[in-house]
Amino acid sequence: MNNYPKVSFLITAYNHELYVYDTIVSACSQNYCGEMEILISDDASTDNTWKMIQKALVDNTSKYDVHAFRNEYNMGIGGNVANLFSRATGDIIVFSDGDDISYSHRVDVLVKKHIQFPHILLLDSNYDFLCGTNIFSHFVEAQEFSINDFITGTICLSGCTRSIKRIVIDKYPPISTFCPTGDSITILRALLLGNGQKVAAMIDDTLVKYRIHENQVSNSINIKKINRISIVKQYISDIKYALKHKFISKRYILGLILFIIKYGLA
Repeated sequence: MNNYPKVSFLITAYNHELYVYDTIVSACSQNYCGEMEILISDDASTDNTWKMIQKALVDNTSKYDVHAFRNEYNMGIGGNVANLFSRATGDIIVFSDGDDISYSHRVDVLVKKHIQFPHILLLDSNYDFLCGTNIFSHFVEAQEFSINDFITGTICLSGCTRSIKRIVIDKYPPISTFCPTGDSITILRALLLGNGQKVAAMIDDTLVKYRIHENQVSNSINIKKINRISIVKQYISDIKYALKHKFISKRYILGLILFIIKYGLA
């Protein structure tokens, strides 16, 4: 029996009928030798996403524990992420949207990095852009970040490749169902727990194929439709919670307030 931590590999899907099959196959095909559960949540898709999830599970066997869920109603990104958080039992949480593909060594590399750098609570990696059948590299140098980097807007992380330690879930209430993102929320929550220390990191390994298509949430058109006010409300709620429970020192609050004002007005 090895001493590797248990991993929860979370897949959030919404109207991903063209892509989710490959996403699930890539998760089931990981070469991680520790214990892992794969949890897939379809957020009440209006297309054939749920059928494709079922097909992927029938067609592919996996050495990991795989479970799929279908929400009775659309919970939004924040709600869907929170739903999976409530089901996850792993010590390390790995994320994937239902349209991206993970390289087979992804989980193994992430876990080994978490073990190598035990102070890191949130870990992102480089990725390749997948445009149709074309692949283009995206590369950022390895670096670590603190709450000061968040406040100054110099943080450089990529949510499509994210992994976090369980403490980032356990220390906070569920993300609001009204919050249209999980990526930036997990960043702030981890950094608040760090209280000025560098607890978030980018590694230079390339671990994900990040798919580019017209319906993705983060494309230039859809990103403008995101309700920033709901994100700001979640930020404020998390900062208040972190202050109340003494995760973060009061000396960072002015900088956080100024950042939130700037973000809300952008």
